[in-house]
Amino acid sequence: MRKTFSVNWALSAMLAVFVGLFVAAAAAGVGLLRDSRADIEALGRGNVERASDLSDLSSRLFQARAWLTDAKTYMEGGLQEQRDQALAQAQALLAQAQSSHQRLRANPDVQGQGGELFGAVQAAYTALAGDALQPLQTAIQGWNGIEANRVVDQVLPARSAAYLDAVQAFQAYARAQGQAAVMRAGRVLDRAGVAAAMLSALVAALGLGFGLAFRRMVLRPLRQAGMHFDRIADGDLSCAIATRGDNEIGVLYSAMHRMQSGLTGAVAAVRHGVEEIHGGAREIAAGNGAMSDRIARQADALQEAAANMAALAGTVRMTAEHADQAQLRALESARRAERGGQAMDLVATAMQNIADDTRRIQDIVEVVDSIAFRTNILALNAAVEAAHAGEQGKGFAVVAGEVRLLAQRSAAAADEIRVLIQAASQRVQHGVSQAGAAGQAVREAVASAGQVTRLMSSITEAATEQAAGIVSVNDAVARLDRATQENAAMVEQTAAAAASLEAQAAALQRAVAVFRLAGGQRAGLAPAPDPAAVSLRLAGATG
Repeated sequence: MRKTFSVNWALSAMLAVFVGLFVAAAAAGVGLLRDSRADIEALGRGNVERASDLSDLSSRLFQARAWLTDAKTYMEGGLQEQRDQALAQAQALLAQAQSSHQRLRANPDVQGQGGELFGAVQAAYTALAGDALQPLQTAIQGWNGIEANRVVDQVLPARSAAYLDAVQAFQAYARAQGQAAVMRAGRVLDRAGVAAAMLSALVAALGLGFGLAFRRMVLRPLRQAGMHFDRIADGDLSCAIATRGDNEIGVLYSAMHRMQSGLTGAVAAVRHGVEEIHGGAREIAAGNGAMSDRIARQADALQEAAANMAALAGTVRMTAEHADQAQLRALESARRAERGGQAMDLVATAMQNIADDTRRIQDIVEVVDSIAFRTNILALNAAVEAAHAGEQGKGFAVVAGEVRLLAQRSAAAADEIRVLIQAASQRVQHGVSQAGAAGQAVREAVASAGQVTRLMSSITEAATEQAAGIVSVNDAVARLDRATQENAAMVEQTAAAAASLEAQAAALQRAVAVFRLAGGQRAGLAPAPDPAAVSLRLAGATG
């Protein structure tokens, strides 16, 4: 019966019982509080508020009586200013007393004897204020000493005594009512204490019974379950777990039984997997070590190749710079050769102009020679005519002889000039032909310089492209070098991870070795693979 009794139902029943007790106690407490509240409200309104208003009213009335007595004294002494001040104080106090009286009337006592005594207080106040204090104030204000003395001697003492008797009677009644209310509240509190003690005893008894039942139904099985969990935590999976009914505890024990069975199978599977992982981790670590060595050698070779490519790139860059300089020099030589060709063309033109001028001079010499020949003929004719003239033509003959001599000299000079001009013309023609040949040679040199310039430009472009290509190759080699370095670092990290995996696998083997299975078998450590055999297998695989 206990093994099939639901823990949920038991807890619900316990909670329902305690909730019912709490509701009953709360209802009783609310009833007591309601009664106490009525008594406290009555006590507060009757004994506190009315007592306060009545005390305030009495204080204001008798203070006003004292000020009116002083005002009467000042009036009898002829002190008008002091009288007026005393009357003002008395009037203010009477107004305050009227306010207190209105608050007191707004909170009347209407219960039997209290109502009669409250009415007597109201009548006594009306008699004291209306028949004594107000007429006394009026008489003093009108300087009526006779009326003031009459009121003070005949009316005021009786009205004051009646007021005091009424107030004392009402206050005695209020005190008696307050004491009765306090006594009722004390009796209520006593009954509440007894009920609380009885309820506490009942709750303690129920709590003790429920605690014992809960201990037998829940705590003891849970403690046994805790012991099973401790054995499982220590790795002991060999202890059998029996079922304990169909309630929540039985469900817990069934779940523990399934958990133990599952853990047994999982530990066996984990042990087998850990052994395989441990061997694979050793092989991976050895393979990563060999791969790390090969990649390190490749990285060294790539660094050397990168250094050589950098040196070659510097050489090609220097060649390209020299080709640029040679191209600039070739361009400058071509421009100078072109300027020389232009100068030779000018020289040839000038020589041709000199040859033309020489031909013109030769024509002029021919004209001079012709003039000298004709002058010689004329001089000869003049000498013949002078000889025919005899003595008269003797002087003319001398002149004719001189003219003929001059003509002969002119002819001889013209012949010499002709010879010189012909020789100069031949030399000028030869110079013109040489200048033309030199101009042609200079033009051919200019054309050759242009071809050289174009060739140097092509060489420069090719050297620049080669330098750019070598730079690209150098960058590619550098990137390959960085990639190789990164691969080496990754291989080192992988090797470290494989070593860590191997250590973790060994730790997992040691952790699994803690468990003891049902057949008495212990999850021991598997034999580690031989590193030499692993290295031989890796060498065969990589070879």
